[in-house]
Amino acid sequence: MITVACVYKTDLGSRFWPSDVAALRDGIERHLTIPHRFLCLTDDEVRVMGFGIATIPLVYNLQGWWSKMELFALPGPVLYIDLDTVILGSLDLLVRSIIETEHVMVLRDFYSGLPASGVMGWGAFADLSWMLSEFVEDAVLRHYAPSRNGPGLHCKSGQYIGDQNWLRQAFKRHGVPLVYAQDLANGIYSYKVHVLDRGGPPDDATLVCFHGRPRINEIMDREPWLKDRVGLHSMAATR
Repeated sequence: MITVACVYKTDLGSRFWPSDVAALRDGIERHLTIPHRFLCLTDDEVRVMGFGIATIPLVYNLQGWWSKMELFALPGPVLYIDLDTVILGSLDLLVRSIIETEHVMVLRDFYSGLPASGVMGWGAFADLSWMLSEFVEDAVLRHYAPSRNGPGLHCKSGQYIGDQNWLRQAFKRHGVPLVYAQDLANGIYSYKVHVLDRGGPPDDATLVCFHGRPRINEIMDREPWLKDRVGLHSMAATR
C-alpha cells in the first residue's frame, strides 16, 4: 500500500481550490492500479472532505508552498504530486519504482536539470521526518520576505526563494541519494516545454506538469485534450 499525497493551502489564493484536489484524486484513481490511499494535507479540511477525500491537518501554518515540508512527516512509501499536474497514463511503473528503490525520488527540473519538488517519492525504508524538523528549526524566525517569485524565507543558513531551493541544499548537506522520476518512468513532461503550441501532449504522456503560468484552468477552453483525455471539466465546477 502506497500513500499518494498532495498539499492544498488556502493562502495560495485563486491558484488552487478543493476541486483541484478532487481532479488530481480522480486522475490517480483512473491511472493507478497498485493498492493505494489518497490524502490531502490541508488547512481546509471541511471543503476537501466534501469531495470524499481523506485529509491530514497542516500543523505549522507555513506560508504557501512551504507547507509542502509537512509531507516529510509521512512514513513511506509515499508518492507526492503537485496540484498543477495532469495525469494521462499509468502510474504503476513509477509507483513500483518508488516502492523498490532505496533512493528518494524527485523531479528533474525541466529547465535547470536540478532536483525539483513537483513530483517526489520515497519508500518504506526512508524516514524523512528530519526534513520537517530541520526546516522548522532553520526557519525559527519565520520571516517571510517578498520576492518576485513568491514568498522568500530568511533562515539561519541563508535566504531561500522557494521550497525547491531549500530541499536541494538539505539533500546535499545530508548526502541523500536521489533518483529522478524521469529516469524511473517515461512520459513525464512539462506543459510549457513539451506541449504548448504542439497540438497536445506526446502520445506516451503519463504526467504533464503545469509549473507556473499558464495554470490549468486558464487554458482549458483552448486545450481540448484536457477535457477529452483527462476529464478535467470537474475543475471548472463549483469550487
